Amino acid sequence: MAIATERFSNALGIREISGNWTATRAWDVINFTTSDPIDEAITATGVLIGSVYPNTNSLVCRQIGVTENKLTKMVVTANYGISQIVANDPNPLLRAPMVSFRWGKESKQVDTDINGNPILNSALDAFKSNHSKNFSVRYLTITRYESDYNESLAASYVDTINSDSVTLQGITRNPGQVYCLGIAPASEYQVGSPYVRISYAFAIASPNSGGLTALQVRHPWQFRVLDQGLRAQYQDPNNSNKKTLGNFWLGGSNPQQCTRDVLLNGQGVPIDSTIMLTQAGIAAVTQTLQSGVLSDTTSAAATFLIYMDYAEQAFSPLGLS
Repeated sequence: MAIATERFSNALGIREISGNWTATRAWDVINFTTSDPIDEAITATGVLIGSVYPNTNSLVCRQIGVTENKLTKMVVTANYGISQIVANDPNPLLRAPMVSFRWGKESKQVDTDINGNPILNSALDAFKSNHSKNFSVRYLTITRYESDYNESLAASYVDTINSDSVTLQGITRNPGQVYCLGIAPASEYQVGSPYVRISYAFAIASPNSGGLTALQVRHPWQFRVLDQGLRAQYQDPNNSNKKTLGNFWLGGSNPQQCTRDVLLNGQGVPIDSTIMLTQAGIAAVTQTLQSGVLSDTTSAAATFLIYMDYAEQAFSPLGLS
């Protein structure tokens, strides 16, 4: 069995130009008993790539070198430096994941102002033009070793939103905040490999709840639009079992067909009760929203519809906490 004796006289500490510290350790190793003395020499020192320097967790081993001396003794040298990589288990499947964050901007159509008021003109009418605003989004990538790549699992999660509270690297994200961009191998890998590096990519939206409704905070990734239109359903006066889609009209002594979108109440009825259907002035009938559409009233002036464009499912089973 190989025996390693550390050369304490070789312990060096150097401050780099960047201000970071580096350090070096060396060992004399003798008494080899296997056909692979280099590997045996490294094993005898007990040092691994990623292991920490004695008495500090700030320096970790970045490189290990071995030199021969007359085939009976080897010198093992370990170089240490500041790193965010901690001591790693020899088994890749037991190592902690690698994490990376970056910020990004996304431009989205907006429907409310900073105080949560619907964006309407001074006549409380909807603008024809679309309003857009830049929003900050955090992109999180978690990479870890796994025994294989489960493509069917990845396909079931891509383009979905978390339906549960999920903890990602110590931070709990509320339902609806995390969008799965994809799950895929971090690089090419050889078929039959006992482990594969898999990357989980997410986009995180955490809306500032000031002035926002609970549904705005809960569904930042789903499509949200002002409820308005030029037509609605009315009861056919000649057939009690039939509802007909008709145009909106402004009533009065001289009825005029509406040419601008009319604000609706989330149930297919104009907020302005003076607006009727057909020139005869028939009232709109209340409708039930189709499945997957939510109604959100921010004020008496406007209602918004939230279309659940992205499916939701639990992210906690991914085990990325």
